Amino acid sequence: MIVALPWLGFGIVWLRQRGTLVFSGRGSGDAFLQSGSFGTVEKSCRKTSYQKELAKLFRKTGGIDLWKKQRKIVFWAASLLLTGALAAGGTLAYLTDKDSVTNQFVVGKVDIEGNEPSYAPDPDGKTNHIVPTQVIPKDPRIKSKGKNDSYVYMDVSIPIAKVIVADTSGNRLNGGAAVDTELFSMNQLSKKWVLMYKKKQNNSMVYTYLYNEVLAAGKATDPLFTSVTAANIVEGQLDEKEVDIPINYYAIQALNTGEGSTAAERAAKAWEKYVNQNNGQKGQVTAPQSEPEQTEAPGI
Repeated sequence: MIVALPWLGFGIVWLRQRGTLVFSGRGSGDAFLQSGSFGTVEKSCRKTSYQKELAKLFRKTGGIDLWKKQRKIVFWAASLLLTGALAAGGTLAYLTDKDSVTNQFVVGKVDIEGNEPSYAPDPDGKTNHIVPTQVIPKDPRIKSKGKNDSYVYMDVSIPIAKVIVADTSGNRLNGGAAVDTELFSMNQLSKKWVLMYKKKQNNSMVYTYLYNEVLAAGKATDPLFTSVTAANIVEGQLDEKEVDIPINYYAIQALNTGEGSTAAERAAKAWEKYVNQNNGQKGQVTAPQSEPEQTEAPGI
């Protein structure tokens, strides 16, 4: 009977590294072999018939060569396993991280409020029973309620009527003829407000002003004027007639809207953008600047 022992080479390699080779088997006895070459197995075996046959069989089957081949196989297998382990370990050892940044932007807001702190109308909201040359407190200004700096503007529509007027001494002007007359005049105009142009529109003269400073968020302008004075018209011409002084307030963002070397120049350029953007919209201006009706203010 021939017995193949492919595991024998693995065991011998392990035992040789420890100095003593123990070979045991079921049969006639056990053999204890000292470390050395595999030929020692053959020489050290007792000369029993079983062991002689085993030694012959070992030589005949090329046991030594088989062991050497298996040792090479074990070496290369171990090398491949070690290489694979190192490769896997290298992959697992990579240090990684991730981070991200999200920039949040909040859209700004231009929001203004016009008010006249000194104006005190009658309970019905009107100023009733005015007389020629009467001074009426009226101080329009703009307050910024938004989040962004802005250029601000104001237009004032002074009503016009064809009437006879007199000077302070009671003398009739214009040869006593009725002419188109602005029914009110503005008093104590602020120097911070600059007249861009005035333009007759329907039965009013519209004065359009710009504020020559950037209005910061939460701040207020100086009043454009402090009061108005009724024209000195000859009695009997406008009895019980109701007239109005409409005032409109405008604002546009200060950033990236105007060009020029002064705030007034930049505000004037920004006004053109405001007019264009709001043409035909709710925020359109009362009297857009145009030729030939307009009269431009000098020095802007």
